[in-house]
Amino acid sequence: MGVEPATHKKIKKICKSNNILPTFAAPIFREKEMDKFKAYKLNFSGLKIGEHSFDFQLDEEFFSAFEGGSILAADLPVHMRLLKTENGMQLHFSGKGTVQVLCDRCLEAFTLPLDFEEVLHIRFGQHTHEQAEDVLVLSHEATHLALAQYLYEYAELNLPMRKVHPEDVDGNSVCNPGMLKHIESSETKEEEIDPRWDALKQLIEK
Repeated sequence: MGVEPATHKKIKKICKSNNILPTFAAPIFREKEMDKFKAYKLNFSGLKIGEHSFDFQLDEEFFSAFEGGSILAADLPVHMRLLKTENGMQLHFSGKGTVQVLCDRCLEAFTLPLDFEEVLHIRFGQHTHEQAEDVLVLSHEATHLALAQYLYEYAELNLPMRKVHPEDVDGNSVCNPGMLKHIESSETKEEEIDPRWDALKQLIEK
């Protein structure tokens, strides 16, 4: 889901006034939530050449500020190791914790472990632009970088393609049996009511 041009302009205006660089690779957070992301704003202008460490906590409040994501809540600490050189920076992100998502099978919320490693390469140039998926070029005038969008994307993109309840020690599904029965019943009724199923069956039988 993209961001409409009007929203882009408003967010860029707010970020410019606060000297923050936003990104728009994924669904952007709502403007009114920007103050909540002060803890995820990196001020790199005063950092010395060498290695630095930062820690972030991603929780329900963090993910609720974004629209269209799969994560409902989380207890997800993220450690960032920053290596600053004369020509740029390397940001190494390590996240390990749990997130709450909806089960694709029974549609009930459950807790899922999440563990990821990501690297963002920062270079300095004449103007700010994304050179590649993991390479960002910042203008020489930039002093801050908004990390909230990156942290959100890293968590969402590292979710498994299929999110279902884990099995118990006996190998049985722990999905909500009542919900599974309800879904199965609804699908059966839809097949009986929808005339397209009859047409499809006739095509298959020919």
